[in-house]
Amino acid sequence: SSDNPPDIAPSSPSVSIVSSPQETNNANRRKKRSSKNNRKDTIIPILVIIFVLNSINGRKIIDSVHSQFDELSQLVYYSTQTTEEQQNPENKTDDTAVIITSSYIPSLPSTYMVDTVLNSTIEHIIGLSPTAPIFITIDHFKYSDYTNLPPQLMERINKLEQYQMNLFNNHLSNHRVHVIPAAKHLHIGGSVLKAMNIIENNYPTVRYLYSLQHDFAFTKDVDHLALVNVMDEYSNKINYVRFPKRNPWGISRTCGDAKNIAYNGTLSKPDADDYDDAGDGSSSNRTNTTTTKTNSNSLVLYPTSAYSDNNHLVRLKWYKLTIASLIKVTRPPEDPLQSRANNGCWHKTPVRDDITGLYLYHEMNIRHLDGRHSVRVP
Repeated sequence: SSDNPPDIAPSSPSVSIVSSPQETNNANRRKKRSSKNNRKDTIIPILVIIFVLNSINGRKIIDSVHSQFDELSQLVYYSTQTTEEQQNPENKTDDTAVIITSSYIPSLPSTYMVDTVLNSTIEHIIGLSPTAPIFITIDHFKYSDYTNLPPQLMERINKLEQYQMNLFNNHLSNHRVHVIPAAKHLHIGGSVLKAMNIIENNYPTVRYLYSLQHDFAFTKDVDHLALVNVMDEYSNKINYVRFPKRNPWGISRTCGDAKNIAYNGTLSKPDADDYDDAGDGSSSNRTNTTTTKTNSNSLVLYPTSAYSDNNHLVRLKWYKLTIASLIKVTRPPEDPLQSRANNGCWHKTPVRDDITGLYLYHEMNIRHLDGRHSVRVP
């Protein structure tokens, strides 16, 4: 049975040895001498260590040990502390991200303009997930423009650096906002492409993207769920939705034989049929002559040949391929993509560089803060 004790081999017979009194005394003296020598061997190195550590070099040694220990502790901690999202990337379920491009403007280091755009995005894009990631890019500028103006160059560098720090201080605790500085001039195209690469690698479920600029703020609510629904429904038609900064009736609303696309809104209280003629978000100068809502819950997208770098919603994969296909990425994409949009609308047989699937939002809903010419901000 397994409960029986194991067999144990018989032990050897014990032998008792009796020492004489003289031998016992000699042994005791040897033990005392050995004990004293051991204490000396221990105390002397301790005293030496204390002396060294209290010297100037000793202080450096202590600081160095502390620093290395702290670095090692942090390395071990951060290498073992993985979030659930890091362990399971599929838990990131957001299907839409936001990129806000920013660059040097005279009002830096103030973050007023980009914060205005950010706040308007959160306030007016109704239905956007509260965990949807938001990326703010900070573009550098071309040193070649300031070869003979070193003081002005240094002033811009210092303002851009302070702007970056202000952004970090304002948004570092918000886990959905990510600041992406650039070490060289990337312009809009390069900044957006850089952010899209980061999104693809870290948010694999993102399919749609708001591409916004730091001085274009939303002034009216955007029915995000309705837009995503219609883009899902017309996945082979809609690639880009442009948000107008002026009366949309003054922008091209035709593209070849493409038709208007009607879709249902999801907001319980849609915007009033109005148009902000002043472009400042105020209720003055409003008229209902520009609305294209057929009823309280019906909206429309117009096909257009007019591409703009101003705020727009895009299909992520299409947008990345489109931007990456530019001969020069570090530039505003608007001019070459406008030409390719024209070709895409009017070529009966599309060629390789043509872009199609551009649509115009039904009403003006952004305003220009004019970052380039605004030195003073609130």
